[in-house]
Amino acid sequence: MSAIPPSLRERLRSTTGSDLPSPRDGKDFVLYVLRTAFRAASNPSLEVALRMASALGLPLVCVAVVEDGVTPGRSWRPTDRAAAFRLEALRELQPLFAARGTVLLVQVERDGCRAAVTMSLAFKAALVVTDEHFGIEPHATATRRLAQAANNALWLCDCACTLPSRLLGSAALVGGNAGFL
Repeated sequence: MSAIPPSLRERLRSTTGSDLPSPRDGKDFVLYVLRTAFRAASNPSLEVALRMASALGLPLVCVAVVEDGVTPGRSWRPTDRAAAFRLEALRELQPLFAARGTVLLVQVERDGCRAAVTMSLAFKAALVVTDEHFGIEPHATATRRLAQAANNALWLCDCACTLPSRLLGSAALVGGNAGFL
């Protein structure tokens, strides 16, 4: 944890509500699962993952997850425009991530094809870092499943706010913008 400066540490929380879990020994890499922070610069999740991978002497594997179908608990399908925006952003991000010494893989989740890639990687990871979900589906459910696969060695990182939501209390972590406000 000493590899993480206070400005990043205050953005982290555990899914279990307790202290941040320690990375698991004997694992192959650190995993960053990108769901909302589609950027290489000013991305606290990426910074935390890079620093922890370096501190542990492990490679960093990054997987961007894009939903392309109706997900449980959500009755609408992402628009073609939204999907195209995300995929174009990811294409531009891949060389930027490579310049930082990591790979950015893309997992498109479709109806009937969900989470197998990220779950498998989470099982093999020493630590999983992912973007804070603020209780928004399908990200909250996906994070719970990742935490199970990673045996709770998962850190959530707030990438969205100027002021880290962790400093505002638990009400800021559910219900999206309404909870934060």
